[in-house]
Parts: sequence; C-alpha cells; structure tokens
Amino acid sequence: MISNKEKNFISIVAYVHNNGNELENWLEYILNTMENHFEKI
Repeated sequence: MISNKEKNFISIVAYVHNNGNELENWLEYILNTMENHFEKI
C-alpha cells in the first residue's frame, strides 16, 4: 500500500485556560489527526 503521509516535523503549543476537563478529548483528536497525516519516525 502506498502511503502519502508527510515526513515533516511539527510542533504544537496549547494554552489551556479553564478547559482542563476537555483536554483529554482534544489531545486524542490531535493525536489521531497527526497519525493519519504524518509518518512516525
């Protein structure tokens, strides 16, 4: 299977203010998005 995933380095900075209860869901969303679009090194 051909993979079209990018091999770029990315960085995420997140400022969480009074939304700590939503952090776990947000991190899962970000992780899934990154795994779907970028190749693991």
